[in-house]
Formats: sequence, structure tokens, C-alpha cells
Amino acid sequence: MTLSIGPYQVLGELGRGGMGVVLRARSPEGRLVAIKVMKRVSPSALARFQRERRLLAELGSAEGFVHLLESGESSEGPYLVMPFVTGGTLRSRLDKGALGLVESIVLSLSLSRAVGRAHAKGIVHRDLKPENVLFSDGVPLVADLGLAKHFSSASASQSVALTSAGQVCGTAAYMAPEQLSDSSRVDERADVFALGLILYECLTGSPAFDGKDMMSVLEKVQACEIRKLSSVREGLPRWLDGVLGQALAREPGDRFSDAEALAAALERGFGSAERPRGKTPGQTSRIGSRKPRTSSEIHSEVKRTGSPVAWIERAYTRRLAGQLPAALRDLERALAVDPEGPYAESIRRKLAKLRRPGKS
Repeated sequence: MTLSIGPYQVLGELGRGGMGVVLRARSPEGRLVAIKVMKRVSPSALARFQRERRLLAELGSAEGFVHLLESGESSEGPYLVMPFVTGGTLRSRLDKGALGLVESIVLSLSLSRAVGRAHAKGIVHRDLKPENVLFSDGVPLVADLGLAKHFSSASASQSVALTSAGQVCGTAAYMAPEQLSDSSRVDERADVFALGLILYECLTGSPAFDGKDMMSVLEKVQACEIRKLSSVREGLPRWLDGVLGQALAREPGDRFSDAEALAAALERGFGSAERPRGKTPGQTSRIGSRKPRTSSEIHSEVKRTGSPVAWIERAYTRRLAGQLPAALRDLERALAVDPEGPYAESIRRKLAKLRRPGKS
């Protein structure tokens, strides 16, 4: 007998956790979807599930998150329906090794902007990690709001306090030190710390907090023992050490105030390094925006400014979408704009790699 959740035909299981299961299913119209079904029904679990539904309704693909299609009740339990994202996770990409410098920065900019839009709504994610970054047509989307909550006084009334004082929620290797002590009191600066850890792993290929067992990982998180980026990977720009040093500061008050501030710092560093010849000092490419940039918006900027940063951003998006010939053309244009720029050699290596026979 075929299992159905509401009007959706279940095709298989994608994952399982302590609270429920995520299923792959097909809609009546033939669309593939992912359905999160709550299995462990208790008052607190149900309240957390309902909170996730409300937050998903607030944060959609326009904000850089996997969006909610529908929610409902079934004989299997309450459920949430989201698009089935086919581009894989950031974890699957990192399993193959570190990302390139440009890819790492552009990806971190996109994630920081998305999380910054959540922070502007008074929402903290509390479980940012490579497993919760999915790719849809090359665009990174933040997933899994199961531990997210409102943190600001203006929005806190929308969320029931579900984490008791002293309770720990999250994934150890991507937690800020204060999250180990009391997850109920963390704010947007805990997400800034997690975003810094993700960028660190993209650049080095290894988690900043790694150990032979959970206890050793927890000890490193508590002590905030992180090797300086430049000592792990050579040839990185010095400004990255400064940005990561602030994002990964042990004390919340020493970090960027929110993810938007982190994005602005990344933009300043990358934009100034990639400034095309002929621009006046202090004038940088306009990578950042509070709204996600569409391909047509990037194309407009490319035509208007000729910025190599804009060409690189478009090439990265097209490469992830599987549009290799277009990505190659964009990288060639980025190199033509500033053939002696600080990232020119990195672009040349990327072009050589993508031009190899059989590369897709």
C-alpha cells in the first residue's frame, strides 16, 4: 500500500531525527517535494513544530531560505511541505575538499545576506552548518528552522519560549561558546559565529572545531581554540584573517553585531581587492544588497560597471547551475577587465580546471 501524507504520495525517506522524519514525495501535479512529518507528539514538541511553521512562513526563497509550500495534519502526524531541492548540500561539496577563495567568499556573502534578513526580522537560526545549506539551481538556500526562534523584544511575543535556561540546542562543532551554556539566551551574534565557522571550513576543508570525540570538540568550542586562517592555508588575503577574527571572537560583544554587518565586512574586503582599474579610491563593486540578486540584476551591474567582482559572481552562479560554457565566458571577461588583479591567478587556475576534457 502506497503511503500518502495529505494529497502527497510518499516516494521514500530522506532523513530521520529525534522529532520526526523527512520524506520525498510527489504532489498531485507531479511536483517533487520534501515533507517534514512530526512523529514525537508532545506539547513542547508540537509548540516547536508550530513555531517552525510560522518562521518558515516569514522567511521564503526571496530571503534566501527554503520556503514553505503548505502545512497540515495527517494520520502520520503534523507536516510541513517544502520544495525538493536537487542541488545537494554544502556538506556534500565540502566532503570533496576546500572550496576556492572566490567561491568561498561569494558563498559566504550570499549566506550572510540571507541570515541578515532573518536577523532584521528578529529571528536567530541557532543551527547553521553545511548540512543546512542547500543549492537550488546554483543558488544557496538556508534550511531547517527547527531550532530557530525570535530573539528581539519586538518579535519575541510571536514565539513561545521552548528552550529552558541552561539547555543546549544546536550542533556542537558549529556552536558559539555561549550557546553551550544556555541556548535560550543567544542572539544574532551566535549565528555570526556559525557563519564564520562555515567560511573557515570552506577555505580550509576542515571544521575549525574538530576532535576524536564529542568531548574534545566541546572542549575546543568552550576554549574557542581556532588556528589562524593564514597558518592553515597559504596565499589568502590578509583582510580575511581580520574578518574571521572578529566573526569568531569568543565574546559575543567583540563580534559583528549581526550577519548583515559580517556581509558588509566581506563586501568591503573583497570589493576593494577586486576594484577594477580606473576606479577612484574607496569606490567598490556593489556586491551586497538586502534583497537577493537575480541573474538579470547581476547582468545589469556587469554592463554598467564592468566590475570583475560582478563577472565572478555571475560565473559562480552559472557554474553551480550547470551552465559551464556561460560560466567560462564570464570568468574570461573578469580576467580581461583586470588581468593583473589580486585574484587574476586564481581565475586562471579555475579556467584551466573547467576547460579540462570531461569537466561539466
